[in-house]
Amino acid sequence: EKLNEFYLKYITVKRPFVILKVAMTLDGKIATPEGESKWITGEKARHAVHKLRNSVDAVMTAIGTVKADDPELTARVKGAGDKRQGATRPVRIVIDPDLEVPLEAKVLKTPPETIIVTRQSAKGSRQQALEGKKRHVLDTGVQIIEYEGDKLDLGLLMSSLGELGITSVLTEGGSSLNAYALEQGIVDKVMFFISPKIIGGKESYPAVGGSGFRRLKDAYRLRDISVRRLGEDILIEGYVVK
Repeated sequence: EKLNEFYLKYITVKRPFVILKVAMTLDGKIATPEGESKWITGEKARHAVHKLRNSVDAVMTAIGTVKADDPELTARVKGAGDKRQGATRPVRIVIDPDLEVPLEAKVLKTPPETIIVTRQSAKGSRQQALEGKKRHVLDTGVQIIEYEGDKLDLGLLMSSLGELGITSVLTEGGSSLNAYALEQGIVDKVMFFISPKIIGGKESYPAVGGSGFRRLKDAYRLRDISVRRLGEDILIEGYVVK
């Protein structure tokens, strides 16, 4: 079942299997107050992440990460050419409600395919400006998925991705996206890469933001936990108890 967990979930509910990946310090921070996060983990852990990306159909992040780090979100694994459906994987999914993606961003210029998830434009001058930018983004070959309302329903997004044939998604975002993915109940598995570094400080970014829980009994719990050493770092992975 573990070997086929992507396919088994997809074929059962027509939604992708979702992995939440976090690289953090020993005290649970993913970035300094200035937003610096390169590199929290070491080379072996980063190589493991590229292998992980190469195993999934899509990598999902938020616009904050794109604006802060300008990542490529590619799977740089030596000799790991992907022949699935003749496509280059993983597809990149950027949650960008206000279409703030810079036109020079690497996710718009570097293969493979990118999907921008954005809010439907409000009427008026703001709509005209966004429609113009949408045309520029579409001209780069990027696909756009629009949603209604102020908040994105990640469950509905997963259903839309399932309709596109995407069977697995790796979430690589910041504190807010990590919290929101857990709150929305889309996460099947977590992979926390823990570095023996301590940043400290209330203004440093935590691995999971949001409002959190007041009582320990309400906390998210994991099952089937495994622990692995990757150089100086430690990988803890497990499945979210639904």
